[in-house]
Amino acid sequence: MAIINGTPGNDLLVGTPEADLIFALPGNDTVFGQEGDDQIYGNQGSDLLFGNQGNDTLYGGKDNDTLYGGRDNDVLFGNTGDDWINGNLGDDTIYGGKGNDVIRGGKGNDRIFGDRGNDVLYGDRGNDTLTGGEGRDLFVLQAGLEGTNTITDFTPGEDLIGLAGGLSFANLEITQQGSATAIRDRNSGTTLAILQGINATQLSAADFTTNLTPISTATPAPTPTPSIVPPVRPPIRPQPDPEPQPEPVLDSIELSVLGTYATGVYNQGAAEIPAYDPVTQRLFVVNANSATVDIIDASNPSNLSLIKSIDIPALASGFGDANSVAVNNGIVAVAVENENKQAPGSVVFFDTDGNALKIVQVGALPDMLTFTPDGTKVLVANEGEPNDDYTVDPEGSVSIINIANGVANATVTTADFRAFNARREELIASGVRIFGPNATVAQDVEPEYIAVTSDSKTAFIALQENNAIARLDLTTGQITDIFPLGYKDHSAQLSLNTYFFAEESLPVLDTVAGRDIRLGGFSALYYEGKDATTQNLKFVTVSDRGLGNTQDAQGNRIFLIPDFQPALVRFELTPNGTLEITEQIGLKRPDGTPLTVIPNLPGRDPDLPAVDPQGNPIPPDPLGIDAEGVVIAPDGTFWIVDEYRPSIYHFAADGTLIERYVPEGLPSEVGTPALPADYAKRRPNRGFEAVAYEDGKIYAFMQSPLQNPVSTATATIRILEFDVATKTTTGEYLYIQEDVGNAANDPSDKIGDAVALGNGQFLVIERDSGFGQTSQKKVFRINLNEATNLQTLPSTVLEAGETFDSLTPAQLATKNIKPVPKEIYADLTALGYDFTDKPEGLALIDEGTIAVLNDNDFGDNPTIRTGLGIIRNLNVNNGLDASDRDGGINIRNWPIFGMYQPDAIAVYERNGQTFIVTANEGDARAYSGFNEEVRVGQLTLNPEFFPDAAALKLNSALGRLRVTNALGDTNGNGQYEELYAFGGRSFSIFRVTATGLQLVYDSGNDFERITAELIPNYFNSTNSENNSFDTRSDDKGPEPEGVVLGTVGDRTFAFIGLERVGGVMTYDITDPFNPLFVQYINNRDFTGNAVAGTAKDLGPEGLIFIPGSDSPIANPLLAVANEISGTTTLFEITPTFF
Repeated sequence: MAIINGTPGNDLLVGTPEADLIFALPGNDTVFGQEGDDQIYGNQGSDLLFGNQGNDTLYGGKDNDTLYGGRDNDVLFGNTGDDWINGNLGDDTIYGGKGNDVIRGGKGNDRIFGDRGNDVLYGDRGNDTLTGGEGRDLFVLQAGLEGTNTITDFTPGEDLIGLAGGLSFANLEITQQGSATAIRDRNSGTTLAILQGINATQLSAADFTTNLTPISTATPAPTPTPSIVPPVRPPIRPQPDPEPQPEPVLDSIELSVLGTYATGVYNQGAAEIPAYDPVTQRLFVVNANSATVDIIDASNPSNLSLIKSIDIPALASGFGDANSVAVNNGIVAVAVENENKQAPGSVVFFDTDGNALKIVQVGALPDMLTFTPDGTKVLVANEGEPNDDYTVDPEGSVSIINIANGVANATVTTADFRAFNARREELIASGVRIFGPNATVAQDVEPEYIAVTSDSKTAFIALQENNAIARLDLTTGQITDIFPLGYKDHSAQLSLNTYFFAEESLPVLDTVAGRDIRLGGFSALYYEGKDATTQNLKFVTVSDRGLGNTQDAQGNRIFLIPDFQPALVRFELTPNGTLEITEQIGLKRPDGTPLTVIPNLPGRDPDLPAVDPQGNPIPPDPLGIDAEGVVIAPDGTFWIVDEYRPSIYHFAADGTLIERYVPEGLPSEVGTPALPADYAKRRPNRGFEAVAYEDGKIYAFMQSPLQNPVSTATATIRILEFDVATKTTTGEYLYIQEDVGNAANDPSDKIGDAVALGNGQFLVIERDSGFGQTSQKKVFRINLNEATNLQTLPSTVLEAGETFDSLTPAQLATKNIKPVPKEIYADLTALGYDFTDKPEGLALIDEGTIAVLNDNDFGDNPTIRTGLGIIRNLNVNNGLDASDRDGGINIRNWPIFGMYQPDAIAVYERNGQTFIVTANEGDARAYSGFNEEVRVGQLTLNPEFFPDAAALKLNSALGRLRVTNALGDTNGNGQYEELYAFGGRSFSIFRVTATGLQLVYDSGNDFERITAELIPNYFNSTNSENNSFDTRSDDKGPEPEGVVLGTVGDRTFAFIGLERVGGVMTYDITDPFNPLFVQYINNRDFTGNAVAGTAKDLGPEGLIFIPGSDSPIANPLLAVANEISGTTTLFEITPTFF
């Protein structure tokens, strides 16, 4: 153990890797504990103590101290003074001591004691226990954090419960739980806190607050003896001055709501863009429609207040909307459009008290402006939109206002795009969208946003509608480049890896006529999960009756192994690609005797009589099984379907038959009648071939059409829904097979297997009996929600002589009977899974991975091996929810492209390279004179490129999705070969190269996936009303619009505002190639009334980052202006340390 002593001055003390004893002594000291289990005493002075690694004990001592526990399980004492304490990682114990302390538990299951004083207690992440002690304490609850806070001594009327992270009293559900009260978040259903000894009726809205500062006390409490103040120990031996050490390692950041200013104006653009002046600690917020700028006092971020409003129209006539504001060195610049939007606009300069300084003219529709970092210029993005009938289309441009000699001497130059007019076709060929009617390039480009490099030499301009970014050389004032951004592929990109069983690894079942018959005939597949230790993928399959594929001269079916007992077979795929059989569970009758694969009923089963290889008769087995599909229920039992009757078997986990369910009208010895009688009309050896399980229902798929009356006259098969609780048939659906193949006698008329995806959707293998690249073997996605349940139809729907199975698709349509819609998910043949005629196993491994398995007929054809195909969707993270009419959250891949079309952009440098961060909102040109916006359902899709066009155009699929009609019709014949949606529903990072922009990161479907997880009841809501679940899925989804960057410590963070559903996504983008998601926070009350102003923040538009050095408090801030609610909110950004 090292003993380290400070001096009476302000010391920097650094421990050793061992367990240290450190005494800071008087002075404002900074102490780092390092790796061991350290004891650190701050003593007198306002000290900064870091425990870092190890189980540390920290004592703040006198005065106002800051303590960070760091990693592991620490004990922290604030002692006297108003202390700020953070346990950080580990299960910590924290005592505030005397004073008004702010205490955060951090990650882990912490115990927090406020002790004496009016304390603020945050449990943060984990299951924490909070005890306020004496004084009026504030216990803070926050949405979106894991864990439940147990509050032991809450006193109604004295203490308060703080609400952070978008919580409001209306969000809460307060219920009695024994002798305690539970507080739950209605949005997520999570329990936020348990208040011990409190009756739920004691709580009211007065006990809750969003003001997270310590509660004031009218009269000071008597001064008690400090709870724990270790004595100041004298130096034991002098210590040399330590070498300077690095700052503590930043773990991440956490946003929490500090305060909101509300204009009370709904849906009038009353808070669009914010700006901040650090000298006056004022926010400047543009109110677009009224063309005013609110000056807001932000010196107390928890209590924002209006100082005054600048009325721009009062300065002169002809002003339209105010669109943007920026502040630098005491100068406020506001971009104002002309009341005639196609005429030149203005930039109006003010001082920070709102006094007008100068008005300068700029281009048409100035949409955004920014100061260069050196403060010498103001750059203005002049969007230059056309009028509604598209008869007037002004040029887009960038105005460069030089204020190096002061605002009074400001000069304006214009950087236009006219030099690119002659390069129109070149730009279009490169991917830049130039498509306005009769527009030159200069007219067509619409500058939306500007980001400037730190050296003030280069600006990048977002050309949103053009899906491009331009580069402006600020030394010459010329636009030098227009870079296309490309398109985001939302389709599935599949890859196949096939792993084969080694022949010698398969057990020998018997030797017949000198041939070793090995285990095989696998006709099902079920995925059980990944072994946590070995990382092996674990599967279950079953063998069919394929040992009886030949007949003798008398027409008897020969079963090569008459006493063959079918089994559930467990096998695993190892990380090195080896397949290993791990277990066989023989299928048994209820009495424990083995089941066989011998058919059941003479006269009904054409495979009877049956004989052994010597010609000896084999008696029928009433319970014999030809297993073709298996699933495992949540209770661990097995459900298997077979082809004979067809039937549904239910087995215990040890393989013992519980029950067999068969069509009505069959003898009782073969099973319990529970299925419609029509299913007994199955074609020989074409009964149930596939089974899937979802939400307590078994879904059994017929292999081929019923003989009802003629199997080969139709391509219609049935899907049966069976309720495992009631043991009844609850649904039937029709599926139309492809009925095509490489020869007239080899149609695609067989189902192979199926697996449930959830929400009524399934994957289904459909196949022919061929081999090689000419064979037909595809996996289709189907949706039962779009199909007719035959069980709900009246008996009169069918006329005399008609059956559901005999009707063609056209005849079904006349009766309004809808078969399941089909989309191609995977073409097995095209992927290379073409070595077999029988892919008969299908399993879902995860969202982007499926597995297929083939039946090798027990080696009848020795060239056919048993192969497990693993098919991965390499593009799974680029899915999206494309419909507001699909009944729920349905994030998946679709055969469409997304145009990035960023609104806001930001720029930063890393390792000598420049990167551009884009918020990929998307925007369409929709005017009476020209409208590119159309729904997929309105387009004619080229069947060569969209063979499943009918299914795609359903409202529950792509039919409702808004796309452009200006792209995708590649040959101009009115049929679309490609589909392009607006916006990427993401943020991206592009690297600036010598020749253009390189996409190095895109957040994929993060925004939809994260909001679906955290606020599932409000997924893809619109911003103008609550109770709008899923209403934006057809139209840009969450719609990321604003992005701003901020540096905390040595990390760079991106903050992205979601305009529609609301809230801010935070990512650590320090490594531009590998950003990390940090937090999603949404200060919206989904239970409030949007018009009445009780829904809080709606429609985040503009964001600004306020670094800690400019912040009115110690931590950085994020300001967000919300155009729909007319509110401006400040978020505190709290660093967390390792």
